[in-house]
Amino acid sequence: MNLEQKRREIFNGDFYMINDYMKIYSFDVRYGKPQKSFSSTFINRKAIISMKKLILPLFILTLTLIFTACNPDLGEDEIGDVASMSAGYHHAAAIKSDGTLWTWGMNDSGRLGIGTTTSKNTPQKVELPLSATGTKWEFVSAGGSHTMALTDADELYAWGNNFDGQLGIGSTTSKNTPQKVELPLGATGTKWVSVSAGGSHTMAITDAGALYSWGNGLDGQLGLGNPKENKSTPQKVGLPSGATGTKWVFVSAGSDYTMAITDAGELYSWGYNSYYKLGINDNLNGQIQIPQLVKINGVGTKDWKSVFAGMNHTIATKTDGSIWAWGSYTTGKLGLGPLTGDIKTPAQIGTDKDWASVSGSQYHTIARKKNDTIWAWGKNDYGQLGDGTTTDCDRPKQIGTATDLKAVSAGIDYTTALREDGILLTWGLNSQGQLGTGTKTDRNKPGPVKWGD
Repeated sequence: MNLEQKRREIFNGDFYMINDYMKIYSFDVRYGKPQKSFSSTFINRKAIISMKKLILPLFILTLTLIFTACNPDLGEDEIGDVASMSAGYHHAAAIKSDGTLWTWGMNDSGRLGIGTTTSKNTPQKVELPLSATGTKWEFVSAGGSHTMALTDADELYAWGNNFDGQLGIGSTTSKNTPQKVELPLGATGTKWVSVSAGGSHTMAITDAGALYSWGNGLDGQLGLGNPKENKSTPQKVGLPSGATGTKWVFVSAGSDYTMAITDAGELYSWGYNSYYKLGINDNLNGQIQIPQLVKINGVGTKDWKSVFAGMNHTIATKTDGSIWAWGSYTTGKLGLGPLTGDIKTPAQIGTDKDWASVSGSQYHTIARKKNDTIWAWGKNDYGQLGDGTTTDCDRPKQIGTATDLKAVSAGIDYTTALREDGILLTWGLNSQGQLGTGTKTDRNKPGPVKWGD
């Protein structure tokens, strides 16, 4: 039943008998705007008797109006029931609570996975392959120009640009529909449980905590040592000999580098160290080919919880709820205030210890606190911070007053956020339709994705 049908049910025959002393008004449940809809009559005993029947409808109406007041700009095509999402460089993806997967934005090389290379400015459904064992999509990661996704049967699929072998299917031919990525023979583990799509490489973790990489390896981002070369099938990344942890539990593939965390809370990095984004201060612009321990004041800590590898800066959270940044200082994206040079090793952003998750991209950063508020900082020329302006910000700034946001993800110059009620919000640059609004118009405040052509 849609919202309009619910509205019509509320205003039943008995309700219509209210009259002269109580003017009837209908309410558009999408916008909460009262509209006079019935002419006045005189009240009668039948109407008084039927007032009892109004209690439930009025209760339902009250709940509807409360919902509408909190969602004043939502139409029926903007209520998406989204469970998770991921913002790629110029395309985005989302999984609904029913397990369907949807993509939109730039579609060169077939990165949307819909069988064409035509860009779309509204969400398009990505079909599960007929050969899939799973019946639902469970997780998605949108990368530079390719997409990776897991099914509820722990099958890993890939599509989009494959010039460097980043799909992991044993070739370098791009694909515009999902292709299965097989575990290599003799793999440590029996299924894939996590995946991260980078600029032109991919990282994934198995159920045994083994880490695998494939795609572009020319800057050492695959973590395989010499020779630095591309790989079109999954290759195992070994744990460093000095590691305390025995498994990999978290990985993030960036533009040309990788960050990962072990089960002991150790943080490792490898790849191209431009702007010191690896958090290693003695090898600027070096190509680190195997995992190196990230240290603070010369000491490797064991309290890292999550990490996000962006384009030229890195953001991470610790188990105590603090948030840390390093790499390129330009545009204020580190959130450390005015700076005059790059940050070589992790530096804490402020003193707050209530950060829950974080995401970063080329020039800006978006983060969520444990109270489900969102904060942003960095470049804002396209409104990607979402504060209603286009003014850059070099420290965390709360965006709006909402306290119901459960996830955030940053693309290049645009941002996505997911509310607890399943409404997906987007803002910033929209030149490729990556906001999913049905247009290519930028916006500097959060607004809902439009579901449908």
